[in-house]
Amino acid sequence: MTASAPGVYTHSGKLGFGLVVVPIGALVSSLGLSIVYAYIDVYTPIVAHVTLFFIVVFVFPCAVGWSVSILGYVARCRSSGFLHLVGFLAGLLALYGSWAAFEYALLSSDSGRLDVSLLTVLLSPGAVWEVAKAINQEGWYSIAEMTPKGAVLWVVWAIEAVIIVGLSTLLAGIAIDRKVFCEECTRWCTITTDALLLGAPEDTSQLADLRPDNLDALLSLDTVPESHSPQIRLDTWQCTKCNNTGAVQAKLWAVTIDGEGERQYQSETLPNIWSLTPAAMAQLHALAARSPIGGSEEVP
Repeated sequence: MTASAPGVYTHSGKLGFGLVVVPIGALVSSLGLSIVYAYIDVYTPIVAHVTLFFIVVFVFPCAVGWSVSILGYVARCRSSGFLHLVGFLAGLLALYGSWAAFEYALLSSDSGRLDVSLLTVLLSPGAVWEVAKAINQEGWYSIAEMTPKGAVLWVVWAIEAVIIVGLSTLLAGIAIDRKVFCEECTRWCTITTDALLLGAPEDTSQLADLRPDNLDALLSLDTVPESHSPQIRLDTWQCTKCNNTGAVQAKLWAVTIDGEGERQYQSETLPNIWSLTPAAMAQLHALAARSPIGGSEEVP
């Protein structure tokens, strides 16, 4: 059984509707999430509980980054670089928005009422900076009868800023990272519900040849049940409209029993997704249709 050698799949870099949808959606979601984050910060004194504080600090930018990522997927954006750039800008906006909303909520809670609106505060970066410096001089919360302020508070704020902007940037492309797009039909391909399970050879030196770019070597293997160990798991994508776009990614998976009789799971995903021709996809489908065999390496 022969197959033409596939190449590494990479997104085309086209923006789809992302040039409009992603920035506008990121603007709305970042500001909305920053306001929620700020009010939680002020009215629920989590900042005095370090663990809970950092949980919320991590959840906030994760939500910002995920929102950009989902917007990119919905808008059919195939440029990870563009999404990471928007994620970075969204992170900066979320950081600034959370500060503006935080100051507005904090001053409102102290005085009971402000003569300006939240929108006015958001549009006054100079005033936001001056209020931040004033808060830094006095501090605004206490931990174990100590009120962080000055250099200590600047460091805490700097760490918070790095987390917010960094995670927003990092996660902005996650929704399209393990996706395959059919440029012919302008739609995302569907991943198969069940992975194709192949028996891996006992000689580990042969594993270097068992990659999707060497499809002939994979096609020579037998399909195995889930209990078989070690095994190579193949996840495949294919366009359900034209069937012309297909791709595969391989993962080496094994179960061993340690000295205490406990199962130990080992998994290694090969880094690349490989595009396949329709003929190669048909060969994989034919392989998946075979009845699985058992093996001496099955783990009870």
